[in-house]
Amino acid sequence: VATLVDDATYTAITDYIEVPAASYILDVTPGSDNETVVASFTADLSSLAGGTAVVFASGFLTPSANQNGEAFGIFAALVNGTVVEFQQTITDISSENIVVVPETYLLNQNYPNPFNPSTKISFSIPNPEKVSLKIYNILGSEISTLISKELNAGNYEFDFNASNLASGTYIYKLNAGKFSQTRKMNLIK
Repeated sequence: VATLVDDATYTAITDYIEVPAASYILDVTPGSDNETVVASFTADLSSLAGGTAVVFASGFLTPSANQNGEAFGIFAALVNGTVVEFQQTITDISSENIVVVPETYLLNQNYPNPFNPSTKISFSIPNPEKVSLKIYNILGSEISTLISKELNAGNYEFDFNASNLASGTYIYKLNAGKFSQTRKMNLIK
């Protein structure tokens, strides 16, 4: 592990860096804190033996806090004019597991189901999106909002505690960009 660029700021241009043609994981850390990783990207430079590329970053780590600007990404501009976006690897919301960016949207069935009083709800999003995950009763009234914010592409899991609710069937709904899906879950006390 080596620091390739340290304390780069907006509009900064760094010196030329030479690395062997290989696949790399590029970790992004905030400011002078080189221990806390806020984003990681897979940079496959294995096909560039003897070649050159200009690597640049663009976007916001938290688009919703920046007038919903573009999400942060790292790119390589090749000498033939092609621009390649490096794939982001994500830690889930609890920062426990690093996973590959999913290819499709997916709202999983909660587990366990039936449950008492808590259950886990997980989903995957392939792109940075404004995401909401809400719980409704069987009549369609909103009971709880588990999340409502901009998320990077990745896999997420949330705990839902229904200790204050009556037994019955509840609906959970995921909205992510234009994607929307609902599922049923059963609380049995």
